[in-house]
Amino acid sequence: MLLPTLPQLPTLAAAPALAGLASRAVAFRAALAPADIWTICLARDVFQAAWIVPLALYLEFEPRPRKWPITISWTIRRGVPKLAHHTCWVLGWLLFVFAASRARDVLVSAFLAQMFITGFLAVILCPVGVSPLQDKIHWIASLLYIADHAVAFGILGTAPAYVAAFWSCFALMVWATTIKGAQERLSETAFMVGEYGLFIAFLSGMGSGLGTGGIGSPAFVPLCGLLLAALAGKGNANTSHAPSDEAEVADYRKS
Repeated sequence: MLLPTLPQLPTLAAAPALAGLASRAVAFRAALAPADIWTICLARDVFQAAWIVPLALYLEFEPRPRKWPITISWTIRRGVPKLAHHTCWVLGWLLFVFAASRARDVLVSAFLAQMFITGFLAVILCPVGVSPLQDKIHWIASLLYIADHAVAFGILGTAPAYVAAFWSCFALMVWATTIKGAQERLSETAFMVGEYGLFIAFLSGMGSGLGTGGIGSPAFVPLCGLLLAALAGKGNANTSHAPSDEAEVADYRKS
């Protein structure tokens, strides 16, 4: 009889637990009523608005010259974009957790509550640019929030194409942080594309394992088209690689 080698032992020990989690996720999805799935898809569309609306408002109302490229955290750090993001984000989470809780899986509900608290800490309690301590909390919580999406993929049964797109965008973000010196503009652009792409990939696949397909509501593609038009018309006009106020230099570098 062939015995497992030492490196194989942790994998063999974890296999029953992973299989148990997978079967639990399947049972969770099966317990969702059609109305619950509809509510989760509504939450998905509200989450999409949480990045589309603030970015459009940033392009419209941010004093010139605007910082560009940008992170999501930078667009929602103050003013009307901040209010729009927080409203959509919290509403999306309320809808998502309400629908998921109706499946009566305590473990899934507890995980989603933890994910919400982690995201709340990152984007609402500790926005970027307030203080060095809050910046550190923001980035640590943001990384944990991104990691939580890996578990959410399993819970929702997200199609592999969206999972691959998510992690490809994350890899782009990581690669962007390795670019130094004269290519700083490339680094910031790559990080921006990776960050936005990461969340778009997750949200677009949110319903793919629930029998509704991917992408989102019929309004999502036109909204993205309008936003891209706005980017083309305003993203490169009256923008600056540097902040417009010397007092914002430190915040700009940390964003």
